[in-house]
Amino acid sequence: MDPILQTATWSVASYLFVEDEVIAMAKTAADLMIEALIDWEVDIIFGLPGDGINGIMESLRTHREQIRFIQVRKRVSAMRQKS
Repeated sequence: MDPILQTATWSVASYLFVEDEVIAMAKTAADLMIEALIDWEVDIIFGLPGDGINGIMESLRTHREQIRFIQVRKRVSAMRQKS
């Protein structure tokens, strides 16, 4: 095994640290989902943030240059926005 990788550790936030330097960040399922939406040329998502989608919201934040999230007040509003 590579001597650098032997000293590497993963943090709770899925960052790879080698000698206190960030080397890489693991992709989450939310990242893969948002990247698929971007590949499908989705540019706006309407919805409500909540506890169950914190990972998706973080992925939307990190991809905010490519896809836009618009928060609505009611779930029904989100369904009607683009239909």
